Parts: sequence; C-alpha cells; structure tokens
Amino acid sequence: MLHLAYVDFSENEVTDAGLIVSNPGNELETLHLEGNQLETFPLAFQSAQSLVYLHLSSNEIINIHDFTKGFSFLKTFLLNWNQLENLPPSIGQFTALEMLEVEHNQLKEISPTIGRLTHLSTLKLNDNLISVLPESLLQLGGLLELHVTGNQLKSVPDLWAGLTKLIILDLSRNQLESLPQGFCRLGNLKQLNLRENTIHSLPLNFGQLAQLEMLDLGENQISTVMPEISNLSDLTYLKLDGNLLQLIEPAVVQLSQLEILELDGNLIKQLPKDIGNMKKLSYLSLNGNQLKKLPESIGELTNLTHLYLDSNFLKIYLRQLKT
Repeated sequence: MLHLAYVDFSENEVTDAGLIVSNPGNELETLHLEGNQLETFPLAFQSAQSLVYLHLSSNEIINIHDFTKGFSFLKTFLLNWNQLENLPPSIGQFTALEMLEVEHNQLKEISPTIGRLTHLSTLKLNDNLISVLPESLLQLGGLLELHVTGNQLKSVPDLWAGLTKLIILDLSRNQLESLPQGFCRLGNLKQLNLRENTIHSLPLNFGQLAQLEMLDLGENQISTVMPEISNLSDLTYLKLDGNLLQLIEPAVVQLSQLEILELDGNLIKQLPKDIGNMKKLSYLSLNGNQLKKLPESIGELTNLTHLYLDSNFLKIYLRQLKT
C-alpha cells in the first residue's frame, strides 16, 4: 500500500481526482492538480484529513460543494482560472487557511462565512464579477494582503477597522467613485492600489494612512490633491497619472521621502518653484502635460536619474538641468 505525502499530477488530463485522495494508506499533505480537466470539486477530498496544500488552478471547476467535514489542516488553497460563480457557505469550514486564491473565475458573490477564516493572511479575488464585499471579510484581523482588482465594485463598506494587520490592498480596475471615511482606519497599510476607478476625491481623513509607502491613484478623475496627503511622511512611490490635475499641490512637494512620482497625462501647466526640495526624488515622469517651461530649482534634484517630459510644450535650456 502506498503512503503518499506529496503528489503532483499537474498539467495532465485528470477528470476525477477521487482515487488519488481516497486511498486509506495516503497521508497527503501536498496535492498539485493544476492544469487538468476537473469540472467538480471531488467529495472524496473530505477524506484527505492531512492535506495542507491544494492547487486546483487552471481546471474547469464550476462549484465547490457544501462539505460537512474535512480540511482541518489546509493552509493553502489555489483555485485560479476556473469557472466558479460563488464561494459557498462551506468555505467557512476551511478554518486553517492562510492563503486563498480564486483569481480569474466568474465569482459574483462571497459567502459571509468567509469571516470564519481567522488565520487567513492572503486573499486574492482578482478578475471576477464581484460587486459587493461582505462585511465579515473586513473583520479578518490576521489578513495581510487583500487583492480585489478587476471586479465590479462601485462602493466598499465603511467597516475597515477590523483589518488591523493589513499591509497590501489592491482595489484597482473597479468602478469606485469614492471611499468611505472608515477606509482610513487601515493604520498599518503600506501599499494601496486604486488605479483605474472613477474616484474624484479622497476622504478628508486620508492622511491617517500614515504608514503608506506606495500609493497608486492613476487613471481616475482626481482634479485636486488634498493638503492632508502631506501627512503620508513614509511615502516613497506616488502615481497620479491619467487624472485631471492642473498643478502639483504644495502637499506633494512636502513628501520628503518620495522617490518616484508619476504625473503623466494630466493638465499640468507649470511646476512649483520649490520642486527642488524633493531631494530624494529619483524618477519624475510628466509626459503628456501642458508644460511650457521648467523652474530653475529642478536642477536641485540631485538624486534624479530619470526625467520624462515627452509631449509637452517645452523650450528647454540645458542650464536648467545643471546642478
């Protein structure tokens, strides 16, 4: 009798994986079945009590059954590139999960029972059809990364305070027009991606996200950067390309740790005279604006190694770039 702990059947033509996990001699901990032809999630998986890692991406799975037992030790569950339309209530039984990926499916809804996954640290739901995030998801206190890019979110709940450890949040490529005040209670957030939404402005308390290091607000409809952004004293990376900005606000110049600033495709006509104060700036991109001249202080950006000024109205003199 075989006593298998690790099995890799990836990139084959498996249609039924029941026999793999139902062997009573097996003590499977890791199972790779990605890139096969599975259409259903085998009920026999319930008997794989010792399973820790399960990879079922790139199959044709339509649904996950409502299980009554099993998966007590499963920590990593990968279901990317299938045809799932929902995460059923049974997802709440995977209580040991630390990583759950369900990208590139047809998900429309997520059961509120996902709030039971108290050990979850990474959740990836990119490129689905999700229009609502259950509030229970926002109470997962151990969550470090939440990725929901490429969905149909028009709004998000106000109750974000429960995600006390969240470091990375990606809500890009949705339909968000605004963010609630409660969003800014994510006190440990370091990376925030809100790219390709229809956001006009940020919450007044946005400056409370004081741990932010990377912020992508590109391809929105922002016309003014609020003064409170200057409170983001750890910010090193800021993207505001593809918006409606007509000038660079003083609050941006006050971001003393900023190293990368992208402002392409706006309506900026002039740069602030004190832009030279941004001493750590190494990458500045202003392609596709309406600049006619550069301030003398641009020559004071002594760490600048990349400067992009394509498609403006500049008549530049080299002396402006001398330090």
